[in-house]
Amino acid sequence: MKKFSLFFLFSSFSVFWFFGFSVFRPMADLNPRLMGLGFNPWAGWSLVFNSAHAQEITRQPSVTAVYFYSNTCQHCIKIKPFLDETEKIYGNRLDLQRHEVTADAKNQDLFQKFVKAYDIPLTRAGVPLLFIGQDYLLGDEPIANELKNKIDLCLKNSCELKVKTENNAKNGKIDLTVPLILGAAAADSINPCAIAVLLFLVSFIFGLKSSRKKLLTIGFVYIFAVFLAYYIAGLGLLKFFSFAPLTLFLRIIVPAVIIIAGLINLKDFFFGEGKISLKIPDRSKPWIEKFLTKATIPGVLIAGFLVATFELPCTGAVYVGILSLLAKEGLQLKGYFYLLFYNLIFVSPLVVILLLAVFGFNVQRMERMRQDIKLWLKFILGLAMIILGLYLIFYA
Repeated sequence: MKKFSLFFLFSSFSVFWFFGFSVFRPMADLNPRLMGLGFNPWAGWSLVFNSAHAQEITRQPSVTAVYFYSNTCQHCIKIKPFLDETEKIYGNRLDLQRHEVTADAKNQDLFQKFVKAYDIPLTRAGVPLLFIGQDYLLGDEPIANELKNKIDLCLKNSCELKVKTENNAKNGKIDLTVPLILGAAAADSINPCAIAVLLFLVSFIFGLKSSRKKLLTIGFVYIFAVFLAYYIAGLGLLKFFSFAPLTLFLRIIVPAVIIIAGLINLKDFFFGEGKISLKIPDRSKPWIEKFLTKATIPGVLIAGFLVATFELPCTGAVYVGILSLLAKEGLQLKGYFYLLFYNLIFVSPLVVILLLAVFGFNVQRMERMRQDIKLWLKFILGLAMIILGLYLIFYA
């Protein structure tokens, strides 16, 4: 049992390491002082990243355009495909920096600086608004009709903006990469709540002397229900985050909730679980067991939805943090794929545990292992939450 416990602990620490790498590597790129603290955990990767960074420097675009938009602006939505296509046409010759003005106070301040520098009357200042060289284009039709001519002119004659901008990102968006999504989902997936319920279900089905086929079917129905409930909840929250006025919400409330949740997990690790702990409420457990013990597809479906609902306090803070980043980037179709990818990673440990049980691994032994490493999982998850919360505050 100790060997398997050590294996799970090693896997969990690997998840935490990967999550920390995927979050803090971009942070280190933006703030080199982080690399000057005397300890560099990414030293082994430095050649890869430094060479990639050197290649990036040699491909600096010739023209910079700054574009301000809103996720809720219909004219902005209408012009987006044209801007995407324009970026593809000009490639590295165009640096189109996009700034969403409703969800970020820094972007709002930058918008005001540009408006003032280009002498735009406040009564006319709105979005979509694009600045290139000494000119600006206000509205979707002027942008569509004149932008390419402006770019061609600036490629022939050097054009400089009236306001200096930080050129540390291709489009001014959050560095929301696949490694960050993968790291957050992996950290989220090691929660003890859904794993404990799955082990209870597997143990109960084994007690009924059921076949492996039934165990596999019922187990996958439960996992699918958890996946579907989480995905639907994510779609709803993503929609809400995309249209709500989120400056205060994204910059303060969400990071604060995530950090508090992380601190509660650390409290559980050091001082034990108490009245304030992130776990499935005791009063909801009889409801879940009621449907699980039916061992039928409808019953397990309902149980899976209940577990996904009641376990949100366990790990939902990480999920909400990633959803807020997706919303802030203004992703549409791509955001839904990111969400699907996140939830597939989230349920992957449940799939592994189910397959181990089906192919003969002792369920009681797995439950003892879960109890042995439960607090360590909370420790790792708590640290991951604090990392994500700090990232949202200082670098998102």
